[in-house]
Amino acid sequence: MALVACDDDAGDAEQFCEDVAQNVEGLRADPTSEDEVDDLIHLWQDIGDRAPLAIEAEWDAHTDNLELAWTSDDQQEVVADAF
Repeated sequence: MALVACDDDAGDAEQFCEDVAQNVEGLRADPTSEDEVDDLIHLWQDIGDRAPLAIEAEWDAHTDNLELAWTSDDQQEVVADAF
């Protein structure tokens, strides 16, 4: 996903790609505490602010799914939103 976006002129593709490269392990993290979940969501949001248009909607949808999974008490809502 990020490799294609790195050729996009919209957004701040260069900074986005640098941010993804520098934070790839953090973006793939499997959080084990509430603070780590919050940090993960914020990382996705912060990097997504510079997402190129080619992937902006997908990036935002993934970020929204992470946040919904964290905040919702309804697992059916989380699953339905993911699809």
